[in-house]
Amino acid sequence: TMSDALVWDPILPGDEIIKAIGPGLVLVFAAYLVLTAVVLLFARRAVRLISDSEEKALHDPLTGLPNRLLLLDRMKHLLAAKRGEEARAAVFYLDLDGFKDVNDSAGHAAGDAVLVGVARRLREFCRAEDTVARLGGDEFVMVIPMDDRQIVEARAEAVLAALSSPYHYNGRPLVVGISIGIALAPEHGLNVAALLHKADAALYAAKQSGKGRVRFYRKSMHAETVPSDWAIVPAVGI
Repeated sequence: TMSDALVWDPILPGDEIIKAIGPGLVLVFAAYLVLTAVVLLFARRAVRLISDSEEKALHDPLTGLPNRLLLLDRMKHLLAAKRGEEARAAVFYLDLDGFKDVNDSAGHAAGDAVLVGVARRLREFCRAEDTVARLGGDEFVMVIPMDDRQIVEARAEAVLAALSSPYHYNGRPLVVGISIGIALAPEHGLNVAALLHKADAALYAAKQSGKGRVRFYRKSMHAETVPSDWAIVPAVGI
């Protein structure tokens, strides 16, 4: 009968091979997946660390503001020729008056608190298109994309007033003044280093005239030679 018929179920060589190496293949594949996940994890961490490192290299560690390198790069892009139109910008060079007295009388921690407070107040005056940076010590730079003298001067006076009001550290009021020198583009040129140097010369004139003042650059301030530390404007790809 059909039920008594012999059925030949041959053992195929491939089946034996699969049975022999199958578990090993599963383990290898699992290990591959784990290794891939580990590599991706470390790659993401490496990218994050590189990004964080680059971010720190371009910002002041105390205030978090852009540093000189990032400032130069942003100014370079702002002052680049665009569609045949001349770039327009006002460069404010700011320096605190009486900051050394704060450090001497209240200590460097108090001085740092003042610098952080100055940075915070400057940020309040910044729009998305503005840049404010700390160059080091008690020197700051603010760059705004306009060259209307009346508007620029009014804004500088508002910054001066805001930064001159007392700061507080451990319940103690700390008072510093501020002097501001201004250079305008294109009136005073479009060279980044030269504009910064001219704004610095205007700042020196403001301090010489009694501090707590705003001064625009004039040719009589003798700032035609750019110092070597401003002469190189690196590109940082920001």
